[in-house]
Amino acid sequence: MPEDFKGKTALITGATTGMGRAVALALGERGASIVIAARREKEGVEAAAEVDAAGGQGLFVRTDVTKEAEAKAMVDQTLDRFGRLDFAFNNAGAGVNTPITEMTSAEWDQDIAVNLTGTFYGLKAQMSVMESEGGSIVNMSSQTASYASPGYGAYAAAKAGVEALTRVAAIEGAAKNIRVNTVAPGVINTDILKTVPAELLDVLKSRIPMKRPGEIDEVANLVLFLLSPASSFITGQNILIEGGFTKGLSF
Repeated sequence: MPEDFKGKTALITGATTGMGRAVALALGERGASIVIAARREKEGVEAAAEVDAAGGQGLFVRTDVTKEAEAKAMVDQTLDRFGRLDFAFNNAGAGVNTPITEMTSAEWDQDIAVNLTGTFYGLKAQMSVMESEGGSIVNMSSQTASYASPGYGAYAAAKAGVEALTRVAAIEGAAKNIRVNTVAPGVINTDILKTVPAELLDVLKSRIPMKRPGEIDEVANLVLFLLSPASSFITGQNILIEGGFTKGLSF
């Protein structure tokens, strides 16, 4: 797999922290050029520098994925700097924890905009420039699209939409050698998980058949596999990575 990325270019949204940053560094270590597309400039510049240090070439492009013009601009700047776009990981996302009856229209709109509309804008721009030589795209979903999580109605609806959008994009892109898949993590050991109260974390762990959270690198490895030619006959799929959480009761 290391040689699969050498000399290639990947664009990653939401790459300043967590899973996005891990994928960026892993690709950089394999000799790829990486565009870090995110809103936070300081963290984005730092992430690009880490890609350089890892052996790749990093470029930070300040991007709000909820704005179509900025989504197109991140792709245009990718081509301007590196001349090609081979891979994309639409990872940017966020979610509020509010029951449906208490959720404001602004909270709903924001979750849909960041998670679903942002993925659509990214796909539209990325697929348009991949039409000549093909490419591979991974979109970020969540186990909440498959397993009801109270308080995350807007987030779950957005991620379910991402999975449906991915299936359509995969069919539309197949004849042009563009593959599109989603990954759907469950409880993963990120910085956000550190803010969860210990009692709740224990409950979550008890409901995971494997009895532990997943690790960021485990998600990154799955994303790299889906981007690489090793998965060349896989498209339109949603792959859960959640230790069996959604498959039934844990005893």
